[in-house]
Amino acid sequence: MAEEKDANELLMSAGVPSAKFPEIGATVSGRIIKKPVVQQMRDFETNEPLTYEDGNPKQQIVITLETSLSEDDDDDGVRNLYAKAQMQAAIRAAVRKSGARGLEVGGQLTVTYHADRPSQNRRMKPTKLFKAAYIPPNESDTESEKDDVTV
Repeated sequence: MAEEKDANELLMSAGVPSAKFPEIGATVSGRIIKKPVVQQMRDFETNEPLTYEDGNPKQQIVITLETSLSEDDDDDGVRNLYAKAQMQAAIRAAVRKSGARGLEVGGQLTVTYHADRPSQNRRMKPTKLFKAAYIPPNESDTESEKDDVTV
């Protein structure tokens, strides 16, 4: 039997914009407002689920943040952060450095695109490298900043 979803969650979650990192130095920071979820990655053109050669699904973590970003008067600043390999590594290091056991609702997460690593394949784009900082929810009210962890 399929897992039942909350109707209000489905109703209110439609159309959450993605966090973007268009250039080196771009930063997205905000309070986690929803429990992060694992989601299978999809092909941008076909929307088909992506898998590795062995058939296992390619996974990403979706983290919903309340940010100060706003593109227009109707923009509430909520952004979905789609964390794949390099970003996951930076976030994992930041969570460990904070002493937390994982990302929690109410925690403060900051992710910055800080460099490129050239691709070994000339036809592919460089790999984006990230640094991250995480403040668990019980500390985010009392601390304004933690050191970034670069990966």
